[in-house]
Amino acid sequence: INQNLLQSGHSARLYVEQGTLILGGTNNFFSHKVGVATTRESTFTASGLDSKLIARGTFTIQDSREYFTVQNKGTLSPGTGTGPGIETLTVTWNSNSTATNGLAQFNMQTGSIYEWDVASASSTDIINVTTGGSDDGNLTLGNMTINIRDAGAATAIGFTDQLTLFTYEFGAQTVTRNIGSIGFDTSSLGAGWTIDPVNGLQVTDDNAGTIYLTGLQFDVIPEPSTALLGALGALALLRRRR
Repeated sequence: INQNLLQSGHSARLYVEQGTLILGGTNNFFSHKVGVATTRESTFTASGLDSKLIARGTFTIQDSREYFTVQNKGTLSPGTGTGPGIETLTVTWNSNSTATNGLAQFNMQTGSIYEWDVASASSTDIINVTTGGSDDGNLTLGNMTINIRDAGAATAIGFTDQLTLFTYEFGAQTVTRNIGSIGFDTSSLGAGWTIDPVNGLQVTDDNAGTIYLTGLQFDVIPEPSTALLGALGALALLRRRR
């Protein structure tokens, strides 16, 4: 689906119930609910089928009474669909409507998955949630899983480095956060990656606009030729000392 999926003023709801949908545009407009792994019902019931939405840029939901919801077995991935890479996905609401009953909400429900790529301590996938100027905005994370993927890390990452997962509007209009139990899938990580053996992986809200991960470490693995040169240099030094 290409640039400008739906132009402002056209009513639509997007559902991904099974399979993978890749949105290639950077400005995507919706007037109503955006759901992943849902059925087309007013009850908004999860389909229970594996589904994935890969998207980047900004989702502007043209009614601040509506949701962006990732249901059970649904996966949300900031990206372009070409493999691991660093992207930001922003979800915001139209400010022309008044939010009611706690809507205007980004909601990753229990059983959902956030496919999150990391390249360095300062370069990660980010999901950014804003109110769009409406009087309400919520970022809710249920008992979900973060699937951590290596996006070509080439510099060291330490256990205490704060790796950004989510950002949210903070200030005059502040997005309310509700965070449940977060699980982690590190099966996609290869050599060089380790988890803090003492504290494990932890998700923290700094209460100032960022939700971040700590406890992940990456050690740069020398190229074989570099390691060999180092060994030969050490051997030569030892011989000179003799």
